[in-house]
Formats: sequence, C-alpha cells, structure tokens
Amino acid sequence: MKSYYILLPALLLLGSCSTGKVQEENISETSVRVRTLTLDSSYIGSPHRNYVGTIEAQTTVSLSFSNGGLITSLPLSEGQKARKGQLLGKLDPQTAQSSYNAARSTLEQAEDGYKRAKKVYEQGSLPEVKWIEIQSKVEQARAMEQIAKKTLNDCNIYAPFNGMVGSYLLEEGSNALPMQPVMTFLNIDTVIVKFSVPENEISSVQLGDELSIVVAALDYKHFNCHITEKGVTANTLSHSYMVKATLANKDYSLLPGMVSKVLYGPSSEEHTLNIPANIIQTGSEGYYVWVNDNGTAKRQDVEVGNYVGDNVIIKEGLHIGQQIIIEGYLKLSDGCKIEAVS
Repeated sequence: MKSYYILLPALLLLGSCSTGKVQEENISETSVRVRTLTLDSSYIGSPHRNYVGTIEAQTTVSLSFSNGGLITSLPLSEGQKARKGQLLGKLDPQTAQSSYNAARSTLEQAEDGYKRAKKVYEQGSLPEVKWIEIQSKVEQARAMEQIAKKTLNDCNIYAPFNGMVGSYLLEEGSNALPMQPVMTFLNIDTVIVKFSVPENEISSVQLGDELSIVVAALDYKHFNCHITEKGVTANTLSHSYMVKATLANKDYSLLPGMVSKVLYGPSSEEHTLNIPANIIQTGSEGYYVWVNDNGTAKRQDVEVGNYVGDNVIIKEGLHIGQQIIIEGYLKLSDGCKIEAVS
C-alpha cells in the first residue's frame, strides 16, 4: 500500500503535463501565421501616375526654294538661332538676275514709249486703238517685271519667325529642285510634351490640369506645365489617347526629341495612402483588406482610388499605424487568431 500512495501523485503530475501540452498545441492550431506591413509615412504620397513623354517644338516647318538651282550659301549651323526675316539660304542668282534685268529694261522701254505716246494722244493725233495697245504693253511689261523680281527674291530663304535651324536636308553645292525641302526651322520658345494615356485613365485627364515632367538629359530637372490638348481618338493598337502639354522654354534648354518622365495626378488626391494593389480583396459590398487587430484578423472595408504603378490609392478605411496583412490573408476569417510577422 505504501507504494500505491507514492505512484498516484506521479501519475497526476504526468497527466497535468500532458494536458498543458495539448492546450499549447490547440492554441497553435487555431492561429494563422500571416505576414503584415505597418503603414507609416513612407506610404503617404502624391498619387502621380507616370507616363513617358517626348518633347516637340511648338512649330516645325520645312523650308524650300520656290525655284530650282544651285545652293550657294547656308550661313547658319544646325541649332543656331535666327530672327524673323534673317537670311537662311541662297541659290545662285545669275539666271534669275539676268531675267529680272531684261524684264526691267523692257518695262522702262514700255514706260518711255507710253510717255511719248501720251502727248501725241492728248493732241488728238493718236488713234484710240493704238493708245489702248500702248497701255496694254506697259501693263504687260510691269507684270513681267514683278514676276522676274519675285523669281530673283525666291533665290533666298528667310526665317519666317524667331526660331532656330533644326536640320539641313541639302548641303551647299547641291542642286535643289523647286519646292524641295532644304531645312527644318523650329520655334521652341514654347515646347510641347506629348504622351499616351491608357483608355482606362483618360477620363480623369482634363484640359488645364497641372503636371510636371522630369528630363533625364538635363540632370533630371523638373518642369511644370499644363495640359492643352486631349485626344479623342484612340490608337487602334495600344488603345491609348494622345495628350499634349505646353511649357515655356525661355533658355532653349528643352530640345525636340528629348524624353521625359511625366508625373500626373489630380491635386485633390494629394497626400493619400498608397498600398500594394494585389492585397485588395473584392466582396459583395465592395473592396476590403485584412488588418491585424490585437492578434485577431479583422476585415476592413476601404474606398480605393486610382492606380499608382503597382499600388492603389486608399481614399478611406485605413490610417497610419495600422498593420495590414499582406500574406496569408486567403486563409482568414473575421475574428480568427493570427500570428503576425513583419
């Protein structure tokens, strides 16, 4: 009997230890291991959408000679500025000059004959028919002189506005055909930024909206501009719309062809939370995420805005300091125990 009383406490102690181990296993089994992300100030930002833009000149024209001939002078270099009316190119004027000299001489002879015939006509000694014929010859000679003068002037190309030479398509010594493009001439006092916007985002783009561009070629310098044109016809392949913005270019630092990063976003949504879009769940009543509520999973309804890269804007439902569950949320139910790791 003595040994009986010794074994009983030992059995009770063993049973107590076994019960504690089972309880620990049950607790572990009912907890879902999840990964969380704590919302801090790094998730607050302006909801800019990024696009790739290209700088273009406000005005680009191709300049040519009205007449054909040998190009004898292209005095400016590519990229050099010119004032309106400045000489940009010249053809060999020899033939045109000779034609003008002949036309001018013919006009002078006709005018001289007109003056002498007028005195005779006023004296009544010249028939009316002859007088009309003399007048017609003067008008014809004057018209031919004007044509020859224009042909001579057309041996030169002048700057149509303040701008710069873009590129030469022909060189000095080349023979230019009539109306064959010789050079491009640009106005870049104001430049245009062109970029494509996907069809699912074009509805939020409004004329007059402000945006900024970053130009890598200029040491990532920022420029502010406004949307001035919004396309209404989509590209049939990319299903995107062309949008244009304009900005002043007083120092001519922005050049046609430069690539820019366009940052665009409605100002009414500044300083909002941006979270990974792939953790947003869709339910019968809208969008929601899972959050860690003191060791239990809580379904949190949210109102979402536009996409910002791989993130989405949260308009309502979340705040700084909350832990949102980013992994393991597919196993959750509202109120279940969770074991969270960051």
